Amino acid sequence: MALPANLPPWFKKAFPTGLKNWFGRLLICVIGRILRIIVRFWKSFRIPGTRLVVVTGFDLVQEVFSRWDAFPVPHDSKTDALRWEPPFLLSRRDLNDEYVAMRGNTREIFAEGLMEDLSAISLQAFQARLPSAGVDGADFDLMWDYTYPAFLQIIRNFYGLNLPEDEDTETGFVCALLVISGFFFGKAHRAEAPQHVLQAYRYARNIIEVRVEHWKTNTGAQGAMARAVAKNALGVDDLTSYFLGMTLGFVPTSGNAHGRIFDTLFKRTDAMEWARRYVGGADDDRALDAELLSVLHESLRMNYILPGLWRTAPQSARLGRGLDVEREIRAGDTLLASTMAGMYDPARHDEPRQFRPDRSYWGYLNFGHQMHYCVGWDMANTIMLESFRPLIRRNFIRKPHTRSKWRGEFPWVIKAHLPGN
Repeated sequence: MALPANLPPWFKKAFPTGLKNWFGRLLICVIGRILRIIVRFWKSFRIPGTRLVVVTGFDLVQEVFSRWDAFPVPHDSKTDALRWEPPFLLSRRDLNDEYVAMRGNTREIFAEGLMEDLSAISLQAFQARLPSAGVDGADFDLMWDYTYPAFLQIIRNFYGLNLPEDEDTETGFVCALLVISGFFFGKAHRAEAPQHVLQAYRYARNIIEVRVEHWKTNTGAQGAMARAVAKNALGVDDLTSYFLGMTLGFVPTSGNAHGRIFDTLFKRTDAMEWARRYVGGADDDRALDAELLSVLHESLRMNYILPGLWRTAPQSARLGRGLDVEREIRAGDTLLASTMAGMYDPARHDEPRQFRPDRSYWGYLNFGHQMHYCVGWDMANTIMLESFRPLIRRNFIRKPHTRSKWRGEFPWVIKAHLPGN
């Protein structure tokens, strides 16, 4: 799998190149820097003359994520706009019996207790993507030569979803997930999905639906697919929705996180030095994984995947009630809950600009909080460790005279170099 040369038209529409991409990236970077400064002085503020409230304080961001009725996750309107039926786990409309059953099915199908299997499968997938360094070393792209191909192999071997292995379909599938993910993390509510997003959704859904239909009528399914097929009560539409939801929650967000951690390790020598202390003596030496994971989480805190998440208040509410930072929220107000700024809040973190992997786990919002918490957090941590441990052990560095390239908020090309033997 390589950097796609011919991108689908619907991807180009979602992520334009040239000046549009440059100005978009500039805007995202500037907003992130401003929010990380503002949080020192204001934990929330209303943009004058607008209905937009920006929430930057750590405790207030957690409150927004905790109060489902006052600040609901907008995924339901997004799934409606895509005509995604049945809706997937994160688009829960309320905590009813249907949601509880959906959550139970998902946990059973993806078997959270099988982390040892996932560790072995992930390590094998990433090792297979490492180039042979030889005497002179080797250059490769961390995203398209390493991360995304390994992710797809994990989907095949752990999920049991036998994706096509031709490069055009592989890259098309990844690109489709990036487009859909950008739609879900974009504006708070959308009555209609843009045509290019609908095209990306249909492309990804069709690939998964074909595989689900195959295993529903054949024997020999493996991994999560085998557990899914065993639940005879679940039809093709249900299983397609589950698997599309899990791949959508995995590939774009984990790929984004991987790219940003790569960038932090390359830019900060202190981060890379910390990481190299905790990789052990072999690729499968997991004795120091807790310490290594702390380094990776701190790297992501310093370069989070997006400025914040959007909410729309269906009714009037008070944010921060009883605190010095209380804020009146009016019905119809749009909120930007800035996870990025929250993790730089000096009220929660001493010296937030310093790289300190010894920070408390409870000071991170990398996986969200409460009603908006990543359902696959333990899978994401496992895969992250198996990805970074082999690279760090081999003393990988940024390829000299190169810089990371981006498409919107997503890392696109990050060239790395493995030193020679």
